[in-house]
Amino acid sequence: MVGILALRANPLLYDLDVGWLVRTGEYLLDHRSLPPGDLYSFSNPGKPWILYQWAFEVYLGGLHHLAKLGGVVWGTSILIALTYALLLHHLVRIGLSPGWATALGFLAALANMFHWLSRPLTATLLCYTLQLCLLEAYRLRPRNQLLLLPVIFLLWANIHLGFVFGLLVLALYGVGGSLWPGAFRGPGAPRDYRILFIALLCFGATLLNPYGPKLFSYLGQLAFSTTMNAHIQELQSPDFHAPCFVFFLLQLILLLWLSGPKYPGRPVLLVLVTVTLCMGLYSARHLTLFAVPAAMHLGYSIVAREKLPVCEPGGISKAGWLVAGAVAVLSLFWVVAIERWHPGFYQFDSRRVPQGAVRYLAAQVEGGKPLKIFNLQDFWGSYLIYALFPQIRVYLDTRFDMYGDEFFKEAINTQQKALLDFRVVLPLNVDYLLVDKKSLERRQVDQQKPKGPFLLVYEDDQALLYRVDRNSP
Repeated sequence: MVGILALRANPLLYDLDVGWLVRTGEYLLDHRSLPPGDLYSFSNPGKPWILYQWAFEVYLGGLHHLAKLGGVVWGTSILIALTYALLLHHLVRIGLSPGWATALGFLAALANMFHWLSRPLTATLLCYTLQLCLLEAYRLRPRNQLLLLPVIFLLWANIHLGFVFGLLVLALYGVGGSLWPGAFRGPGAPRDYRILFIALLCFGATLLNPYGPKLFSYLGQLAFSTTMNAHIQELQSPDFHAPCFVFFLLQLILLLWLSGPKYPGRPVLLVLVTVTLCMGLYSARHLTLFAVPAAMHLGYSIVAREKLPVCEPGGISKAGWLVAGAVAVLSLFWVVAIERWHPGFYQFDSRRVPQGAVRYLAAQVEGGKPLKIFNLQDFWGSYLIYALFPQIRVYLDTRFDMYGDEFFKEAINTQQKALLDFRVVLPLNVDYLLVDKKSLERRQVDQQKPKGPFLLVYEDDQALLYRVDRNSP
């Protein structure tokens, strides 16, 4: 966490979804209610918008109010650190040596590093890891650990749709404990139906969200949004030429070499590892769900291979809580102080966002009616929302689920046509046209020549900004 906080152009801000997440969180804090519809686009003003991650947006909005983007980075790094600290703690408590536990814990963290982002999935990974640690602790020695799960799912259902997979994990453990108790806990173990009962309570807790059971049908709707799913890169299979997946491959190699010995609970964890591996190979985003159960499976396999006594997972020492709390508080003071003494220290990567064009627009939006910006990069729309809302409205941003598959298909088609002929956007009555220069170069379009009512008002190595003169023929 400390290493992440030392970086200026922070990798946790690489995904520009954080722009509208922060602004929505601030809206929720200011109005104490969900927005009646879309706030940010001129293409779908007021369209119904399901904020299934509203609690995470409030979390980021509050931290942004406290310390701008430094607060966002701090809040995300805390979630990441807690996730793998929980995993490390569990690996130590099952009997692994500190060396092995640290190696497996860091390997799992690095395997997921490609998705260390300020997004709700980061909170889902924390909830998922906490759930697995509680279920494994209960499997090793039943106590009252499971009573925490309904509370976790109540929060989880208001943070991210990943809670649905958490319910499936509960069902897997429930079936294992009730139908195959010998494989679940060891020979002679009685059937255990408590996990299934807790699973019902957790399911009931997930209905306590602003949309009730509609959230489940909404997930199904997203799953069949073919155009949207084909466009989102992280929903495609992973590209193993990318260096970020090397730690996943290393974890997979260790699974092949070290996962031979049997141990109680092995069938359940192997099913979970297999399912998440298949999900991850189909969609890169889901590789994040693979790393934690894979690390647990490796840990148990090493304990069984070395014939080490399996310890009962226990609590963290008071000294441990004290150190963790001190690090969290001092690091928060750090980012707040940086924001006071060095405003703008934490920022988006300038290679990914049109900072120069935004500075020009910022000088044009003082007062008056919000300007309509037609942007040819959807992720730039999310940055525009962060930098200039409420003075502007965008054509499209990365809230693809809100726009819906039909409009998204139409919008992509319009953006492609606009690359060839800017006049396509004239019926939309836009004020400015923001173009990625590389996109124009790929289409071999002469970006220097004014096209009808389009006046080039700003240009740099990254972007072109045209003002649309509606009175021009």
